[in-house]
Amino acid sequence: MNSGFLFRYPPLVIFFITILVFVQIPVFLCYDLYASCNNKYHCGDIANVDYPFWGAGRVRGCGKPDLFLNCTRNITLIEMRNVTYRVFSVNMTTRSLKIAREDYYSGGICSPKSVNTTLDSNFFVYSSGYANITLVYGCPPSTTPELFGCLGIGVPEINGPGICKGPTVFVPVPTMIGDIWNVSKMEEVLREGFEVKVERG
Repeated sequence: MNSGFLFRYPPLVIFFITILVFVQIPVFLCYDLYASCNNKYHCGDIANVDYPFWGAGRVRGCGKPDLFLNCTRNITLIEMRNVTYRVFSVNMTTRSLKIAREDYYSGGICSPKSVNTTLDSNFFVYSSGYANITLVYGCPPSTTPELFGCLGIGVPEINGPGICKGPTVFVPVPTMIGDIWNVSKMEEVLREGFEVKVERG
């Protein structure tokens, strides 16, 4: 082929170069994504986690965008609806996670981030055996029994509607735990966390 032919038809040269670039680059990107997605998530005691999760060596394209597992100091965290949860275990066979609210786990019941424990229903459901309890913050000291060892926290059954001015927080606890209406038992239950199942993925 005469080299002068290519210079006489610059649009044809640009077309061939464009085809070569767009055919080669996607193949290269697919290889990297494939290699990354073959990696399993490992962080501390959490191991062998794959789709629909990503993080710690698994790029965003390897899982659902909202199911990022964050490895911090060998502790796995996941965020749902502006609440950070500590992940204790992930069972890929049963598609379940054991999680606890990080604010209750590390700060105790008296200093939460005042947001309900609401799961992202696009991905998770509570496992059976859990029910929500309601904690009310901002209660006047005269209406708050020393249930939890900190002032201003109560429960609707005792404090009644409209008395407390702070947020109401719903938290799941096991249904078969018995009496939890003291600070040490309640904090123990909240630190043990609860189980959720991956609904879709």
